[in-house]
Amino acid sequence: MTALSLLLVDDEPEILESLRRALRDEGYDIVATTSPTEAVALLAARDFDVIVSDLRMPEMSGIELVSHVRQHHPHVVRVLLTGFATLASAVEAINAGAVGRYLTKPWDNDQLRAEIRDVVRGLETRAEARSAAALDDVDLAPRLRQTGAALLTGASEKQIASQLGLSPHTTHHYVKTLYRRFGVSSRAEFMAKMQGTRIGEHEGGK
Repeated sequence: MTALSLLLVDDEPEILESLRRALRDEGYDIVATTSPTEAVALLAARDFDVIVSDLRMPEMSGIELVSHVRQHHPHVVRVLLTGFATLASAVEAINAGAVGRYLTKPWDNDQLRAEIRDVVRGLETRAEARSAAALDDVDLAPRLRQTGAALLTGASEKQIASQLGLSPHTTHHYVKTLYRRFGVSSRAEFMAKMQGTRIGEHEGGK
């Protein structure tokens, strides 16, 4: 699966660096900026899965930023960082639907990592649901559907053959048939198409 793309926004460089350090071993594709305006431009230029934004910033408030994200990039999961003094504002933003969750400053690194992992699980669940729906929307023979479902779990052709009781030759034929049916030429393209993403959207614009 493509690495989670994460946008960090805080007007204090040391806060951004602390967030980077806390998340650097998690395997995420991390982009950070001290400017909410630059964050808006980055969101327009490339795709992100999650934005983590400070609440109080001089250029633009975190609530303004995540409200913009909600309107223009509704698929992006929105997380606010807030101090105790602004906790009520964060809760208000959640109640208004502008943000999905919040973290308080100073945060606990283990809690931060756990929260982002929870976001990842939610995104994976949604992607799996879209993939299953995409397969259901196409008239496929049962064995082809089973092969497609196995491909989406990351199983190799050898593993698929073992799971479904097929010969390697038959499995390879089914895989190639699926690729032709969906107009793709590789497993990565097949998975991206099933999950409703654009090919290469996470690789471009870095």
